[in-house]
Amino acid sequence: MLHAFQGWADKFLSTPSAGIEDLYVSISRKYRGTSYAIDLKYANYVARSFATDTQKLWIMMSASFGL
Repeated sequence: MLHAFQGWADKFLSTPSAGIEDLYVSISRKYRGTSYAIDLKYANYVARSFATDTQKLWIMMSASFGL
């Protein structure tokens, strides 16, 4: 995975001089002391002068429990 801070298309290890445009939405809900997260990530990279066109979809789920 190369997308920690540079978009989810996994094309960059550093920010290009022209920058990266990211759009994201986050929703969370707590239920009886638990917190669940479902991440849905979509990348649509249009290669104008670097790498190749890429589309990726990431789906992840996590849970945390308070004591």
